[in-house]
Amino acid sequence: MRFGNSGRNTLSGPGFFNADLSIFKIFNFTERMKMEIRGESFGVTNTPQFNNPTTDVSNSNYGYVTGAGGGRGLQLGAKISF
Repeated sequence: MRFGNSGRNTLSGPGFFNADLSIFKIFNFTERMKMEIRGESFGVTNTPQFNNPTTDVSNSNYGYVTGAGGGRGLQLGAKISF
């Protein structure tokens, strides 16, 4: 089986863009005791992160992007320090 004579790096994946956001607030109860509340959002712009194209030449989807990964995520947390 021959694969041809295509050059190097002729098949490249899509670009990648990611933006995360974090907001937090610190509450002081006493001089030694404080609490931190934080909220974090991952993938805040909801931009899809497409997978790389299929590189198996024997596959019928060769060169096609067939999926996306990543996604949005939210996380809340609290920390008490004393």
